[in-house]
Amino acid sequence: MLEAAERLYALKGVDAASIRQINAEAGQKNGSAVHNHFGSREGLIDAILELRTGARDKLRLEMLDALKEGAGDALPAIRGVAEAMVRPQFEELTLGARTCHRRFVKQVHQRHELMDKVLSNRHDLGLRDCFRLIRRRLPEAPTPILHHRCIHANANAIDSAANLEERLDIDPDSLTEQRIALHIECCIDSIAGVFTAPISAAAAALVGDRDKASPALERWRDRAVM
Repeated sequence: MLEAAERLYALKGVDAASIRQINAEAGQKNGSAVHNHFGSREGLIDAILELRTGARDKLRLEMLDALKEGAGDALPAIRGVAEAMVRPQFEELTLGARTCHRRFVKQVHQRHELMDKVLSNRHDLGLRDCFRLIRRRLPEAPTPILHHRCIHANANAIDSAANLEERLDIDPDSLTEQRIALHIECCIDSIAGVFTAPISAAAAALVGDRDKASPALERWRDRAVM
């Protein structure tokens, strides 16, 4: 039932796929099967995330542990943290893969009120650890700007993985393992760039009143690109 729901949500959208369609897709004759097993649509979505994200978050945490060990007393490089954020999203996306989970996650993320209900620390411990490392790596960055950049980075990674998954599904002949690897590496580079890009004067001006700005914010503004 979870696989049927994931596929329909991924391909049709969270609102367009009805509980009745999910029951039919799963071969359930009992029209109340979803409600009996999961209680609600949110409970069903939470169960799908629980099924799929555990292994990926475990991989992310393992990558972060290796980064920290390799860095010793220093902090891991931004590019390494970006890789830990991104690479687990692409796990198992190779030639011949037929999956729909990344498109499912993209659909959930497009519904902010639904995302707030179903996403929790259980599903993204590794991702939150990535953000904490970014915060420590860039101590002078204004918190509101880093917050928005974390949101953009995560959304970009989800979108990039979903796009590759879709292409593997509908046009696999256009891909090679080298192109897939390049897609992933470029995604990691772009996510690292989200955090390391200079802060523009326009963004800096929106953080707060220049006259009341902290010294750290003032230094960032002095380096801002017009």
